[in-house]
Amino acid sequence: MLAFVLFKKDDTVAITYGDLPLKFYTGMRVIGGLTGEDLSPAKEADWVIVRRYAISRTDLRVREYLMQNVPWQHYQRIVINYPDTPFQNRESPQEHLYRTATKEDRVVIYKRIK
Repeated sequence: MLAFVLFKKDDTVAITYGDLPLKFYTGMRVIGGLTGEDLSPAKEADWVIVRRYAISRTDLRVREYLMQNVPWQHYQRIVINYPDTPFQNRESPQEHLYRTATKEDRVVIYKRIK
């Protein structure tokens, strides 16, 4: 969550999956992910996060929508120093490595240039 210090409470974020924790913990307007809501406001989002992995067909549809409809020329690419793993740091003991993955691509976020 440290990466989200850059965000302001009234910002709008479009994200493929991982939207529900953002909605719950930040109070920001969060569009996309797995909630099935209208994606059209993503075209004007302050931030866009397209996760590396797709976790479902719904997630794939959200990714395709963002890739085709966000005006990418109006966004700055920012790579944060955190691995983009499919399910973050899982709480399931059989899945949990008890350390941060070091051989994964980093999370990429896009900030709207104003």
